[in-house]
Amino acid sequence: FFICNEKNIVRHKDTDLPYIIGVYPMLEGLNENDWKDKARKDLKKKAKQAEFDSEKKKLDDLVAARNWNDARTQLSSMLNLYLDFASDLSKYKKVIEDGERIDKQAEDKRYVSAMEQVHNHESKQEYEKMKEWCEIALHHKPNDTDAKQKLDDAVRLIAEQAANAKQYNQIIQRANASLMNKNWNDALSQSEAALNVRPNSPEALRIREAARKQIDMMESIKDFINRADIFIG
Repeated sequence: FFICNEKNIVRHKDTDLPYIIGVYPMLEGLNENDWKDKARKDLKKKAKQAEFDSEKKKLDDLVAARNWNDARTQLSSMLNLYLDFASDLSKYKKVIEDGERIDKQAEDKRYVSAMEQVHNHESKQEYEKMKEWCEIALHHKPNDTDAKQKLDDAVRLIAEQAANAKQYNQIIQRANASLMNKNWNDALSQSEAALNVRPNSPEALRIREAARKQIDMMESIKDFINRADIFIG
């Protein structure tokens, strides 16, 4: 044991001696108040270390999650609060900067790929898919003006496509009805109107071909009758 004064005694187990024996020389010459002050400082230092370790764990978790904005904020806060541990934090600035750079390069690559899909689906008039890829591009670059413009275009084209589809369906129904009623001229007219809305429509092309065939046949019959009348006359 080590006697602090006549009334107070610090007791240790035998197993503690290897860890504390070196402390006694440092305590020589200290009175009770000095010893207590040193103990308080040691406890405060340990508490500060534990607090720093806890905050550092938060920083490590943010870095692992690649949450660079929050990691940068956490690092800045720790550098202000824990000046004594600055050397332990020195590596994090570069880690965060490198991570941001790598993630930005990956985001840029994904943005370019998304915009390629936007142009591809626009050329195929697949406007719903075009809209989906615009939204993906904006996820990677939220303020990109090109992606925003293409998204506006996609929304407009979807609406126009829906209106055209409705108009086409109405026209093609009239064309089919005229064809069934053997109103060949009207069937031809309606099929051509449908083709103005949807140029490559197989149904409109079929009706137009059938109507033309019937009209040509009627013209041939009429011509034959006219020539027969002339011959008889």
